[in-house]
Amino acid sequence: MILVRATIPSLEVEPVHCGDGVEAQTVRIYLANDSLVVYNIYKPPPKRLEAGELLTQATQELVLIAGDFNAHHPTINPTTSMNQDGHHLVELLTDVPEITLINTGEPTHILGGTLDLTFISTELVPEVDDELTSDHFAKTTTLRMELLPPPPRPPPRWNSKKANWKLYQDEFQKWYSNYEPAEDIDQLNQDLTDAIQHAAEEAIPKTNPTNRHHKDFWFYNDEINYLRDRMGKRVNMMRTMTGPKVGVGHVVLRTLYIHAIRSLTDYAKPALNTLSEWQWEKLEVAHNNAIRVIIKAPMWKKIENLHMETGLTSLQTRRERLTACFATKLITRARETDAVNRLELKDTTLSKGPDTMSPDYSTPAPWESPPAVFNIGQEWL
Repeated sequence: MILVRATIPSLEVEPVHCGDGVEAQTVRIYLANDSLVVYNIYKPPPKRLEAGELLTQATQELVLIAGDFNAHHPTINPTTSMNQDGHHLVELLTDVPEITLINTGEPTHILGGTLDLTFISTELVPEVDDELTSDHFAKTTTLRMELLPPPPRPPPRWNSKKANWKLYQDEFQKWYSNYEPAEDIDQLNQDLTDAIQHAAEEAIPKTNPTNRHHKDFWFYNDEINYLRDRMGKRVNMMRTMTGPKVGVGHVVLRTLYIHAIRSLTDYAKPALNTLSEWQWEKLEVAHNNAIRVIIKAPMWKKIENLHMETGLTSLQTRRERLTACFATKLITRARETDAVNRLELKDTTLSKGPDTMSPDYSTPAPWESPPAVFNIGQEWL
């Protein structure tokens, strides 16, 4: 396992091939002017180590390679015999001067073996301390290198909830009563801005800025808990309906799920786009519980099979489809002006006035039946 302090930028990357059955984990740590690739290696005793590509990586970038290699050689530990993996590592150290083994020959295993090795780019200057004990001694490697500068603190913000608005008005009025307006518009704008700034500093306290944000900064747990609560109550209702007193079938339960449970997340889909992965997991669990009720599936049944049997997708897939449809409608929706232009009726519609009666029309007498005459295109029919 590789642990990196949260304030240091890092990224897990794909390790190079180190041999069949050899376990490797790789993290790239970003420094001020460079990056450091850190490897954690474990080679089981029966496996064969292939470290050529691993150690020659030091010719291209800074590397730190540590782990349990199960390699033995007198160069590594004078009191031990040599095996194939130890011979392989010593040959590579001779051929690649850019990498250095920083072990001092002291045993790292409680039985006296030096199984845990640390290789580092030659240009880096390390300090190595081995402390504590288990069946393997713990090793600490300290590298002297410049890290990225910490991110700047955000500018302070006004705390309007604690503002003294009476003082703010008094300060602004005091400035205005003694101010002679400038003739230049830019100077006038600057004076007004400075006055507002001064009044705010006197009457409005500032918040304490911080770079720490909740990982769900754009969404809050209360809303997620509300959705889960509503979905849970309706799932319980579905469970009741499957009992012997009601005994509804698959079709009714599926319809109830679509209109009473999935509709909750469909309605909230614009906001759900900002959820983190662990927040989605909460909703997916409630969603999957409802699907299990529909087909009465046991807990050990795979989610993929539930989706296939019910014809229902996961919430994230459903959210992606709805968001794509919403975006398409938003981009391609017709506007009134576009419709008029397409029908080529804009000029004709604007040129027409109100409809008037025909000049040949006369109001019939009350006792006469009205004539069924329609004036279309100035022709009598």
